[in-house]
Amino acid sequence: MFHRPTLLEMGLWLDYPAYTGRAREQIRHGGDLQIPMGTRLRYELWSRHSKGFVLLPEGGQAVKATLMEQDKSRARHQAEWSPVQSGPYQVILLSNQGLNPDSLRFRVEVIQDAPPGIEVVRMSADSLLARSGILNSGLESGTGLFSGRVWDDYGIRSLQVVYSVRPVGKSNFEESEQRRSLDSEGAKAERRFDQLIDPSDFGLSPGQGMRFCFEVEDNDPFQGPKRTRTPYFEISSLSEEQRERVLESLGEEAAKGMENAEKDLMQAQNQTEKLAQKLKQQKELGWEEKKELESLLQEQKEVAREIQEIQQKLELQQQKTKPSTSSEILEKQQQIQEMADRLLNEEMKEILRNIEKMFREEATKPEIQKQLDKLQGDQDKVAKELDRMLQFFKELEVEDRLERGKDQLDRMARRQEDLSRQTKDGLKDLEQSASEQKDLQKEMSQWMEEWKETLEKNQELDRPKDLEGLEEMGQETQKDQQDAVDQAQEAKNRSKASQKQQKAGSGMQKMSAQLSQQLSAQEMEEMEEDLRAMRKLLGQVLKFSFDQERLIDRLKDQSGYSQTFVKISRDQFALRDQYDLIKDSLEALSKRVWQIQAPVQKEMKDLEEQFKAGLDRLTVRDIQGAKTRQQYTMTAANNLANLLSELLQQATEQKAYQMPGNQQCKKPKAGGSGMARLKSMQKKLGEKMQEQMGKSPGFPWVS
Repeated sequence: MFHRPTLLEMGLWLDYPAYTGRAREQIRHGGDLQIPMGTRLRYELWSRHSKGFVLLPEGGQAVKATLMEQDKSRARHQAEWSPVQSGPYQVILLSNQGLNPDSLRFRVEVIQDAPPGIEVVRMSADSLLARSGILNSGLESGTGLFSGRVWDDYGIRSLQVVYSVRPVGKSNFEESEQRRSLDSEGAKAERRFDQLIDPSDFGLSPGQGMRFCFEVEDNDPFQGPKRTRTPYFEISSLSEEQRERVLESLGEEAAKGMENAEKDLMQAQNQTEKLAQKLKQQKELGWEEKKELESLLQEQKEVAREIQEIQQKLELQQQKTKPSTSSEILEKQQQIQEMADRLLNEEMKEILRNIEKMFREEATKPEIQKQLDKLQGDQDKVAKELDRMLQFFKELEVEDRLERGKDQLDRMARRQEDLSRQTKDGLKDLEQSASEQKDLQKEMSQWMEEWKETLEKNQELDRPKDLEGLEEMGQETQKDQQDAVDQAQEAKNRSKASQKQQKAGSGMQKMSAQLSQQLSAQEMEEMEEDLRAMRKLLGQVLKFSFDQERLIDRLKDQSGYSQTFVKISRDQFALRDQYDLIKDSLEALSKRVWQIQAPVQKEMKDLEEQFKAGLDRLTVRDIQGAKTRQQYTMTAANNLANLLSELLQQATEQKAYQMPGNQQCKKPKAGGSGMARLKSMQKKLGEKMQEQMGKSPGFPWVS
């Protein structure tokens, strides 16, 4: 008897090529397919009365299946195939009697990898750099800020600047092209970028020109990487003065962005608070509340966008900072950049996820209230970190201005003294001496104008620096410069002209020396003030930890509700005053001490969460839960104390190092009986932590 082959079950697995980043996919019962080039198909058929099957693409070579397993009633065969072109194909089921094969017809469409795309625009006339007065039409001098987007169907392999150079005095660009890689952020399928192009970064000297385009390359492993270019741009090299104006503009825009983000976040906080209050009075989330939630989401997204722009401007500012900038300034720039990165990558993303979840899901009223409470906490943390970042940024801006101002004074003083010597020795005629003196006079006037701006920015700081007296000294130096011009140009008195020039140079040196002395003295005062604040804060944390430990011991023997439990609960709630004091002190100190970074903030957050959770457990008379949270609270307090102690040691050593006589090897004085008690408390805490944690982190500041 003849039995037709019978298909019992068919499965199809699609193994996509690695460059697509797509996971394996299963399709039951087959069907027409649309797949990227390089996809491998694996067919698996269960059949009866069949000796297997064949995959037969139209115009192609047949692929015969392999027997994988078989029993009396059925058999499983498997075949793999990687289509290279689109078209129909058949799955032919073969009879085990060699007659009447059965077949299924499908179609596969193989999608070729598309070329990558790129679009780049130069910032418009009202953009950041244009407002600094640097950009012109045609062959533009100085620098250029370009905003662009690259994309590909699967991934970007590289993003480059391809450029050629126009030598000084030439009208044509060199034929040979050079390449400079930009950060392409791995294999993202799409990304936006902002790039500041400065010819000096490409080794060009003043007077040289540069013609360039942006080129993107994809990651196609089958046909080879494909490239796409933008139109060409032209630019010429940037002067030192122009570079400073670019940095100034970037700094102003970053500070303005931080202020705007703070303002928008405050509005979002108000929205969140109003929505939370409404929910307390209603049974469920109504249409009006959903619209408010949607508005809140948009407000938060706007804050995220503003923070992203701040990140980009800070990155551009770092790119353009001179290599000769002091390591302290560069380190602080990096710290501010890291603060901005943490805001967007952690806190802000968590906020957006919470809001989107509430908006998307039909959450219950308690769930929504819980999320809004969490959201308010996150918003408060981001707002404080934004304010802290803005204060540090303003402080850094003033410090950078002071450093550049001092360097400029030193350079002008040297030039002033050289001019005085050359005038005295007759190496320059009086007309030439007067002309060069006018140039220095103009440069000094510009310095004085910038100094006024520095004084204004200094007054915006929480702790303004002592910069008194320098403006009067500068005015006296300007008078000496004018006298030097008058003596050389009108009185024709070489000796007096040289003397006035020498006096002006000496005045600049005195200004530079006084600026250094004032800043150094104030730095020592601020360090001592911060040390006192850190010692006080450490003492507060230690006292909190010990008081919490005593409450843990008292609660240890409690197993049920009693008057003793009520008293312990009351004392635990009384600890909130100590906790609030620690929180406020740390917040104030963190705005002044750069070193209070993520680890300290994390331990404070842990302390806050565990302490509040412990109070909640006591409220519902969950004794065991309260014990656990109390223990976690003490551990967080101990960890915080340990970190603060390490910071205190570092700050003490830094102060000793910077003191006259270089006393870093000397042991810091205890500072009286109060300090002795604090050291004793630290030592006890170190021993207690060693006991509890099985290790000895210790307190390195304690001898």
